Amino acid sequence: MTTPDIDVFTLLDPSAAPTSLLTLQGYVDATGKTERTVRRWLAAGELPGAELRDGAWMIPADAVRRVGGSAEVARIGGDSQVTAPVSLTSLLDEQPALLPLDVAARLLGTSEYSIKSNRDMFDVRRIGRGLVVPQRVVRELAGL
Repeated sequence: MTTPDIDVFTLLDPSAAPTSLLTLQGYVDATGKTERTVRRWLAAGELPGAELRDGAWMIPADAVRRVGGSAEVARIGGDSQVTAPVSLTSLLDEQPALLPLDVAARLLGTSEYSIKSNRDMFDVRRIGRGLVVPQRVVRELAGL
């Protein structure tokens, strides 16, 4: 009598089961993203679980891109790519009350220079060496 192959990881904790890894090109092909975009994500550390092995990137097949608390989910194995909806409100909910200038600029879709040039409108404050914008101002300007 033979015993069936049992995946111990899945029995103990299904979320701990090892995922298959894709090469950089395999991930690009599976998600439809450009190689340049995926390389940028890797350089920024936005694909958790990705590893550089012998000079080649190995990326989990179920990789979830993480950027400032948001998630972009890439579904592997289909023709279409599904992206998790991310709203400005959900992004702001995960941020501190005072946003660094670069974060506020990205969320508002403007430049840091524009915010610095209009300090009064954005209620820019200096904390230590950096400049911050209150989250309430970003919400007001975005109409939230």
